[in-house]
Amino acid sequence: MHEENIINVIYNNAPKMVMEDVDQALIDRVVSYYDNRIVYFAKQTYCDNKYDRVSSVAIEAFKEQTKQELLSALNTFIFTKQHWRDGRNLNSYLIKTIRNLSSKIKLDKDAIKRANVLVCPLCKLVGRREPLVSESRLWRCSHCSSEAERISDEIGKENDAKLSYLQGLYIQHKAFSLHSRRGYRCPECSRFIPHSVTKQYGAVCPYHDCMFFGSIDGLEPMNHPVGSFARKVTSLNVTIKSQDNSNNKVYQDIFKSDDMSPEDCLDIQARIKEEYEVLLSVINDQMEAIKRTNSERTMTQKLLMYKAYKVMLNKYPEEIISYLVHRKQQSDFPIQSRIFQEYVKLMENYLPFTINKGNEKIDIVSLTDPDLSLFLGVSKFGANVNYNHIIPNKTKETYVGGRKFKDYGPCFIGRLIDVIDNNTNQSILDKVKEYSFVQIIMDESVEEDTPVTVTHFRIPSHYEMDSLVFLQRIRRQIVDSVYFRLNNKKREIGDNK
Repeated sequence: MHEENIINVIYNNAPKMVMEDVDQALIDRVVSYYDNRIVYFAKQTYCDNKYDRVSSVAIEAFKEQTKQELLSALNTFIFTKQHWRDGRNLNSYLIKTIRNLSSKIKLDKDAIKRANVLVCPLCKLVGRREPLVSESRLWRCSHCSSEAERISDEIGKENDAKLSYLQGLYIQHKAFSLHSRRGYRCPECSRFIPHSVTKQYGAVCPYHDCMFFGSIDGLEPMNHPVGSFARKVTSLNVTIKSQDNSNNKVYQDIFKSDDMSPEDCLDIQARIKEEYEVLLSVINDQMEAIKRTNSERTMTQKLLMYKAYKVMLNKYPEEIISYLVHRKQQSDFPIQSRIFQEYVKLMENYLPFTINKGNEKIDIVSLTDPDLSLFLGVSKFGANVNYNHIIPNKTKETYVGGRKFKDYGPCFIGRLIDVIDNNTNQSILDKVKEYSFVQIIMDESVEEDTPVTVTHFRIPSHYEMDSLVFLQRIRRQIVDSVYFRLNNKKREIGDNK
């Protein structure tokens, strides 16, 4: 094979190739063939303008990532999709692969995240995207607020001829200065009417060019307008050590991506990769230790809990690394309840199994088996969906325990069984986005104040009871071992738990 025609050789031999043919040596030859293009795309990725020079470190980093992408692309082209059958151009396919990698890294580098946020319905009509700010369970439009104040001042200065027009403008800007997310579709102008402007006798369309007035009973609910906004930031959640170890800190602040050099990105990627591999290794080693040393009575539960951690690490590597390596949790990511839910799912799939209790063999055939001690029982409570589309945990049963028989409050939601809309007596379980021990988050299509009945398997509201004992103790064992491997010393008691 000659380097200049390696792509043609691969294409012509694709029908006869096997997986073992696409090895590292072949990938190296393909990378060599595209060397000039790789340098070009590396510059496109890391340089802000055409006059900047791309460093050799950045080129090598991009080249290493290109190897992995090309390996995956060739496997897809030759074996998985067999694109050679329909005559697809291999050269164009691989160049597009490199270009896509460049775009992906550049997006990661700039961390351009798009977020859908509420925008003012009135401002949107004139092409203005005004993001709203939450205030006292309502939403504030700063532009409408300032306009309402300005127009209010003008009203006192104008003559009767313009007064009526200004009053109309004032009413509509005032209506959207601070308004509710919940609303209705106006039957005349088809625009959004906030629920906050409705009165005892009905709703008046707040737009000055619409004259609708009527009862809200027959109005069609309408979603609040949203807009997509880009935020150019890079979030770092890794421990950066000073040379003298005197100023170690975890950077969780947000930095502009312009401050990040390719070398910094590589350092961070290397650190995260090391933490991931150490964490995975610790989990695997401790699982093997359980198989060698643990009694059969609790071996299955412990192994499945470890597997739940492992599955979560695969699904949410950044969040699990933060939780187990840096011992930090994100407030919007209820990680403990998600691990527990994964554990329950694994347990259900593992059924039936047998445990030894004393000299007796006991068959576990159900999640509710008392010998499994997974749930305390079934609970049912009524509640209303609040303004954030959240159903709070209002379980009547509480957990009382400990030496002083402390009341720990309502039992946790262990596993959701059903959510019934009391208005229709129909299940809306498919409208549940996610749930934790203390709340259920519903889809936005479920209206605020909807009365519901929730049924669930309850667990103690205490992290050192029943199955949560496995979750907490295994977490501590993983954290201690990971800390030792990364820092070459034991973790001190009380060090961020």
